[in-house]
Amino acid sequence: MNYQKIAVAIDFSEPSRHALREAGRIASRSGAQILALHVAEEDAMRFFARELHGDANILQSALERQLQEWTTEAVPTGLTVECKVHVGSPSRDVTRLANLFAADLLVSGTRGNTHPNRRLGTLAGILVRQARTPVLLVNPSANPPQSIVACIDYSAASGLVMEHALSIAETEDLEIHVVHNEPPAGDYYAHLATASGLEPYAVAVLDPETLRQIDAAHLRHLREFTAGYRERAKPRRLQPVLTQNFSAARGIIEHAETLAAPLVVLGTHGRSGLREALIGTTAERVLHQCPGSALLVRASSHTAP
Repeated sequence: MNYQKIAVAIDFSEPSRHALREAGRIASRSGAQILALHVAEEDAMRFFARELHGDANILQSALERQLQEWTTEAVPTGLTVECKVHVGSPSRDVTRLANLFAADLLVSGTRGNTHPNRRLGTLAGILVRQARTPVLLVNPSANPPQSIVACIDYSAASGLVMEHALSIAETEDLEIHVVHNEPPAGDYYAHLATASGLEPYAVAVLDPETLRQIDAAHLRHLREFTAGYRERAKPRRLQPVLTQNFSAARGIIEHAETLAAPLVVLGTHGRSGLREALIGTTAERVLHQCPGSALLVRASSHTAP
């Protein structure tokens, strides 16, 4: 899955400058074309023309010059780059114009570690909710990725997560951690038995040997899933990681925090599901608390091997 057309959403914040640099770094490896895109708020342009007695075209020309300067500074020479300033609505036009460009990757900056519990800015949040193409959210506080955390839940989207993870690993020569989370079996079944009024059955279910077999079955399933991709991953390492946390997001994040500059790849339309206007709980928490950058891929259907 080699990216050929990369659209970068620019709002002239420092995080978006980092996003443009990361897009340039990716494109320099794949030879992709880049669209550097800024959508200026239509209301703001009207205000400039009306209240400040100025010509909105002057402001648009200034934005175009600034975008060109940013691109010249951030993108390596020799790549094909288009700079576009469009007057309209960012919430409507960023994804629309990226689609017209036929982008196969959308890149945006995040607030990074300066907002540890709310890292998605307005523009990044729009892209995550609306874009049908993969969205790379660049953490300005993180270095280029040194490992990949591929988050899987055995849903249709998990196969697409692996496709993107393998492609990036091949280009960047990175190790892949295939991470799946299950709640701790003992606590989970104890809670389930109590909530269902089935406490008498908890004694049998919570037997240490039974719990060991449950954990072993989860790990075996993950290893079988990972084995289907091992040949394609060579010579890079493919490591299955089973985390155990009542919060899948917390399990993923805690493992990612043990790695240096991880790129977290996660899918939508998994078990939690993602609607166009609402990010699923697990994905939302991971995106807001991810210690590195994150790639969000969306799939309506995909079959894992």
